Amino acid sequence: RNWLVIGIFALFVTLTSRISTQLFDTLRLTPEIGTALVFRVVAMANLSFCIMLIFSSLVSGALVLYANPENELLYSLPIPLPRLFAGKFLESMAATGWMVFLFGTPIAVGLGRSFIAGWDYALVAALSLLGLIFVPTAFGIFLLCAAFVRLPRHRASALLLFLGALAAYFSVSFSERVDIGVLFRMEFDPALHLNAVLSAIEIPSHPYTPDTLSAQAMASMVRGEKLAAWKNLGLLWGENVAVTGSLMGISYPLF
Repeated sequence: RNWLVIGIFALFVTLTSRISTQLFDTLRLTPEIGTALVFRVVAMANLSFCIMLIFSSLVSGALVLYANPENELLYSLPIPLPRLFAGKFLESMAATGWMVFLFGTPIAVGLGRSFIAGWDYALVAALSLLGLIFVPTAFGIFLLCAAFVRLPRHRASALLLFLGALAAYFSVSFSERVDIGVLFRMEFDPALHLNAVLSAIEIPSHPYTPDTLSAQAMASMVRGEKLAAWKNLGLLWGENVAVTGSLMGISYPLF
C-alpha cells in the first residue's frame, strides 16, 4: 500500500512538473519581465498554500484535538498534559502540511528545470516547502483553541461545517481578485502592458512572511545567488521556531 501511494505521488509530480516547467519556460520568453513574472507566480502559489494551510489546520486540528474518540483514553494516562498537547499540536500540523508537498513539489521542480538549477537547489526547495508549513498551521490551531474557549467542544462538527463554508467563500473571493488568466490570452502582449500584467497577479504580502521568504529562497538559488538563498532560508526557519513555539505556548492555556 505504501508503495502504491509513493507511485501515485511520483506520477502526479512527474506530470504536473512538466506542465509547470512549460509554463515557466513560456513566461520567461516574455521580453524584459519574463523572469519577474515567473517569480511572481511562485510567490502567488506560496501565498495560496498559506491561506489553504490556515483553513486546513482548523479542520484537522478540530479532528485531532477535539473530535478524536481516543482523546479521553489518552488524557487519562499518566502522561503530562503539556506533553500530550504538544504531541497533538504537532500531529495536527503534520496532518495539514502534506498538501504543500503534493502541490508545491511540481512548482519547485518546474522552477528548477526551467532555470536548469543544480542539485543544491533541491535541498533549498525542500527546506523552503517544509518551512512554509509551520507558521500558518500553528496560527490556525491557535485560532481553533481560541474559538473553543467560547464554543462547547461537542459543537466541533458545526464548527467544521462553518469553516468549510468560510473556506469556499474565501476561495471564490481570492480567485476573483487574482486574474492569472490574463497571462495566457493570446491577444494580450505582456511586454506592452507591464503594469496590467503585474497588477493581475499582485498579492499583498510582507517581506518577512513565510510565503515571501520561501519564494525568495528558491528564486535566489535558481539565479545563482546562493548566499541570499541561504539567508532567506535561515530567516524562514528562525521565524518558524520563534512563532510556532510562541503560538503553541499561547494555545496550551486555551486548550
